[in-house]
Amino acid sequence: MAQVFEREALRLRLGRGDVPVTLALPRAAEPVLGTGGQWKNTLAVTVEDRMVIGGHRGDLDQPQAQAAWARECVTLPALFGVAPRVWACDAHPDHVPTRAAIRRARTGEGDVTAVQHHHAHLAAAVLEGRCAGPVLGVVWDGTGLGPDGTIWGGELLAWEEGRVRRVGALFPFILPGGDPAVRDPRRSALGVLSALGVPVEGPRLGYDARSLRVLVRMLETGTGCVATTSAGRLFDAVAALLGHHRPVHFEAEAAMRLETLARRHAGTPPPYPGAVTAEAGWLCLDWRGALQEALAEYGAGRPAAAVAARWHAALAALIAAAVAQRSESTVVLTGGCFQNALLLERTAQLLRTQGRRVFWPRRLPVNDGGLAAGQAAVVAGIWGG
Repeated sequence: MAQVFEREALRLRLGRGDVPVTLALPRAAEPVLGTGGQWKNTLAVTVEDRMVIGGHRGDLDQPQAQAAWARECVTLPALFGVAPRVWACDAHPDHVPTRAAIRRARTGEGDVTAVQHHHAHLAAAVLEGRCAGPVLGVVWDGTGLGPDGTIWGGELLAWEEGRVRRVGALFPFILPGGDPAVRDPRRSALGVLSALGVPVEGPRLGYDARSLRVLVRMLETGTGCVATTSAGRLFDAVAALLGHHRPVHFEAEAAMRLETLARRHAGTPPPYPGAVTAEAGWLCLDWRGALQEALAEYGAGRPAAAVAARWHAALAALIAAAVAQRSESTVVLTGGCFQNALLLERTAQLLRTQGRRVFWPRRLPVNDGGLAAGQAAVVAGIWGG
């Protein structure tokens, strides 16, 4: 399953006709199985000087999907004549592949190494692109557990010689309730309004008075809340503030509606002004000024499509402003937010204007379908050109 971008496939999942995907490795490696993520799961295994990635397994929330995943952990390596002792998994302890890998290690069946979610995204893209370092990765998605216990998702990662450093991120905000915000974009909207210091009104988001009171109290006390830099949740928040007031039925529904809305606006509008601050080598992509102006325009009667289009331009401009403060000549764009072809197009244009080489995954999905390849590459120590 793919969409077309710049006359090439931008893959959303690895289906029939795509798999198995085989990527050349810089050198031969010991067998490692990348177990993938909780959602959009795929598996990947290193086979001498190749990386082999299996088909789309999907979300692992149901027992049937988990059983099918467990079978493929055996059959995919066996198909290529290897039996990996080392399994690579996501760092989130509650994900099905992570729990399975840890159980396997505890029973003495093999070893397990956890790889941070966004590091895996970047590794998969660097491997596919045979990118020679140094590389700056812009890794934007919905959810990935950071080692600091917060939810990452709007990251700048610098990679060189197999080492990765987090050098910047979107300005963080608070999600009331944490995971439920994925299903209810209005919760993300409450978090960004809190970051702006804007009073929250129930009718604006469709909450009844009691529900709103509970959520606002959570934000005030921090109870049941989690901090995030997630670009995906930021897209959700803006979608809710522009009228998407119901829970979503599938992942990224609100963000997809926001992209569709933006495409209804003709032309290339100027971005809302954001800011990038630098302190001790850390870059903060501060979206607050852009969102304040967007809300002011929307409140004054500007069409939602025009506001959505300027918002996309603002995020692309924030990325470009941050990259301008770095020296890397190659920039990798990856993570599920770059399924948004409008964001990808605007960002790539601005970065090319700076003279950067811009790469994003083509053969692998830019979303979590590429995680397994990145996990295996990091643990095998063979990512990079």
